[in-house]
Amino acid sequence: MNLQDMNNFNLAEEMRLQSIQSIKISDNSLITVSTARELRQEAETVKELKPLYYPYFYEGECCILFADTNSGKSILSVQIADDISRNGYRVLYLDFEMSMRQFASRCKDKHGNIYEFHDNFMRGCINLDALSPHCTEEYENLLISTIENRIAVFNAQVVIIDNLTYLCAQSESGAEASTLMRRLIEIKNRNNISMLVISHTPKRTLTDPLTENSLSGSKRIANFADSIFAIGKSIIDDNIRYIKQIKSRSGEIIYGASNVQAYYIDHQDGLLRFIHIGEGSEREHLKHEKDRRANNYDDIKQMLANGKTTREIIAELKVSSKTISKVRASLNQGNS
Repeated sequence: MNLQDMNNFNLAEEMRLQSIQSIKISDNSLITVSTARELRQEAETVKELKPLYYPYFYEGECCILFADTNSGKSILSVQIADDISRNGYRVLYLDFEMSMRQFASRCKDKHGNIYEFHDNFMRGCINLDALSPHCTEEYENLLISTIENRIAVFNAQVVIIDNLTYLCAQSESGAEASTLMRRLIEIKNRNNISMLVISHTPKRTLTDPLTENSLSGSKRIANFADSIFAIGKSIIDDNIRYIKQIKSRSGEIIYGASNVQAYYIDHQDGLLRFIHIGEGSEREHLKHEKDRRANNYDDIKQMLANGKTTREIIAELKVSSKTISKVRASLNQGNS
């Protein structure tokens, strides 16, 4: 028996002879254990988490907001950052999506009104003169370390990262994205901050409700998040969006499938933002199955007319060969 084994044996023997309430382990083991008494004492002193953006995002959390392309992710994330900054928190909004010109255009309406951000609002972006981004591990490591440096230098309390794809070239891969999420959570914990990460959903049909599976990287990323909410496009109008809670460890799900919040997007006081118009079922914003079938028929007809093969149509539209055969037969009858 070597020295390490002897130490472990002595520790186990010592624990066996003690009352469970008096056991204390002060080594640097990977796993720590709290007794029932310690858990109760902790519960008595713990404070309720404050909502930063009720009920979607709470203090101390790592939260994820996701949506499809052109759904308004950046519009809503800037709005969230602005709201939180006005409640006394220093917010660092890391914008890896828009140029300064694009960002500024969203802060000025058609009448020339320019939005006044609070002094607690800070926007960070990539300095292209310092380093041209390359999809390499070295660049990603440098970017992560620079983010932590800026958090410390500007004493940020809330960090919003727009978006995950820029930080991780392989964000579609659950393994790569989960490794990145773990690193971001380590930064959050070391600096005692709250973090909102913006992500996206792969292409989905408007008949499908938003779930954890809609998130790019899916369950592997979702498992790391304390809370998740998503933006969905509505079939009611091109400018209408709905927001749905997907997961919440800090509070209850208020805006789930039966009660999502609906918004339209417009300038207000100079800032392009989500403007609330009510609540309702998610089903109201989704296409019905018969509408999807009608659209599929039209798409199949167009693809057949363009000379696409059955295999190519199946790969793109996710329809059966039987459906394609029916459409082809109907076209043949029409031409006869």
